[in-house]
Amino acid sequence: MALKKSIYSKRFYLNLTLICVFVVEFGGIFKFKEAQMKPEYKFFANWGYAMAGILAMLKNEVAFRIELAFIVPAMILSFFLPVSMENHLILVGVLFIIIIAECLNSAVEACVDLVTSEFAPKAKIAKDCASAGVFFSVILALSSWAYTLYKLYETWQLV
Repeated sequence: MALKKSIYSKRFYLNLTLICVFVVEFGGIFKFKEAQMKPEYKFFANWGYAMAGILAMLKNEVAFRIELAFIVPAMILSFFLPVSMENHLILVGVLFIIIIAECLNSAVEACVDLVTSEFAPKAKIAKDCASAGVFFSVILALSSWAYTLYKLYETWQLV
């Protein structure tokens, strides 16, 4: 009896596997709904999510507020500098890169904190790498601004 039972169970699992492959590969005769985790795209709702993220950054991240204290005046200053439009876009663009890097850094830190509350070496690496991204974006912005301001200083010295 045990031999007969194992043959039937193997046949059952083989048939179940074939049915699953048919449904996955060819859609079968059934229509399954898409995963419910992905909401329907709505422009204004997605804009609201972005605004909620900005407000969360302003509320929870001290580094973001400090960076904005430097970035906003620098953006305003860039409008008064006698530079080409391309150079102006670069100056403003590198400032936005700092903001983007800080947002991604905060997202990584929040995910790591969500996953583990105790010390884990890989969690430290993830947080440190995200912070390094912010550091490199600040270095890029400082070097771009320093080069532009130096070139402006040189032209004013010649006049």
